[in-house]
Amino acid sequence: MTKKSEFSENFWTKTQENIVVIGITDYAQNMLGEITYVQLPEISKVVKTGDEVGVIESLKAVTPLISPIDGEICEVNAVLEIKPELINESPQEKGWIWKMKPTADG
Repeated sequence: MTKKSEFSENFWTKTQENIVVIGITDYAQNMLGEITYVQLPEISKVVKTGDEVGVIESLKAVTPLISPIDGEICEVNAVLEIKPELINESPQEKGWIWKMKPTADG
């Protein structure tokens, strides 16, 4: 499975003004089970679509966080460092993982 197809099946994006919010889907968090750790992306890092930017660990698996777009990481959900289970509890709201400023061509 390619990184791009992993993204399309496991990640969601939501655009808020000129920022893209990114997280994993409810389906993906159900498949992973209890999430125990999130290695968050590095703020200010410029990435391309398909780049690995971090990792999610659960009792079942270790899964890479894959960038869905070209751009600069501008914010991370630091609460996940203390409470990674927020992704299980609210994957598409409180459990968002990072935000990006897309590049013009991304």
